[in-house]
Amino acid sequence: MSGTSQRGRLQTHSSVSLASNRTDEDATPPTSSRISTGAIPEQVHLPDNSLLVASDASFTWGTKLIGFLFLVAAVLCLYLAAEQLSGSVGGQIACYSIAILLGAIALVISLQLHSPTSLHLCQINGVWSVMLKRKTGAPVVRPLDDCLAYVETFGYCSRIRMRFWGKRVGYTTSAAGTVYLFFGESDSGPEIAMCASLQEPFAFFCGLRDVMNATSHLLAQIVTDYILDWEESEHPDIVEEEEPSDISLQNSNSGR
Repeated sequence: MSGTSQRGRLQTHSSVSLASNRTDEDATPPTSSRISTGAIPEQVHLPDNSLLVASDASFTWGTKLIGFLFLVAAVLCLYLAAEQLSGSVGGQIACYSIAILLGAIALVISLQLHSPTSLHLCQINGVWSVMLKRKTGAPVVRPLDDCLAYVETFGYCSRIRMRFWGKRVGYTTSAAGTVYLFFGESDSGPEIAMCASLQEPFAFFCGLRDVMNATSHLLAQIVTDYILDWEESEHPDIVEEEEPSDISLQNSNSGR
């Protein structure tokens, strides 16, 4: 994962800290040993959090270009099949089959089927859950209590760099930043990762912090620290102004 901004470097540090704090028990925690049940106290009322997915120009035009290249390859296969009208039947069938396959791939890529559209932090049957909606297919839902780790990447991060080979839903649609949420195996489903490039990632993490703190989630403090680091990186002048005042106060006290 790569990050050119200060926030990217801060996130890398948070991710490493998170990985080092996870024990073998945290990797596959049984349901009975979880800190949180996903429910919140009756006196705490938090709104649902719904964030749209961002798509930059490079991703949009890149997918269209790749889809066009697959379409050209499909047309080429049809041309080869037509050239073999007097040839073997097996060769024609192979060319037509490849053309249909390439055409289907071109359609899926060009229309961006199964691409994520929004990420929701909401209550389902009284339990806080994360729901990822896509253009086609049913939404993917997992209880927030199953979330074992998160990572925010910058640029287009591949599976090799993420070092995660399990099931993943969603993918990067913007180089500005992508949120990965990793869920462990539980009664709700197998190990899975949700991935989405959000238009407002800070708003999502703020909502995630509030819900995790309200439900005593095991990642509550880590998310809180990450938001504090984010705010300090966005407003370094405030931090720099506070430090000299503290030093001057100490000097005045020591001189008395």
